[in-house]
Amino acid sequence: MEIQIIHSGVGAITETDVNLAMASGAIIIGFNFKTHAKTQALADQEHVQIRTYSIIYDMIDDVKKAMEGMLARRLWRY
Repeated sequence: MEIQIIHSGVGAITETDVNLAMASGAIIIGFNFKTHAKTQALADQEHVQIRTYSIIYDMIDDVKKAMEGMLARRLWRY
């Protein structure tokens, strides 16, 4: 399996990020912040998953597990 990074940036996840993820069938991974309610509502409406982490090693472990097929498929879309 291959991971493709479609977009990266700093700051809060925006509605534009959700729309990009929706159009490309991707998930959003965020580190060390919370998602704004309006953005989360759009993601829920459009069935885009936002996964946020406060510990970098947890994020790395989840990405590795997803690549190995160890996380539930419903958590990750490819």
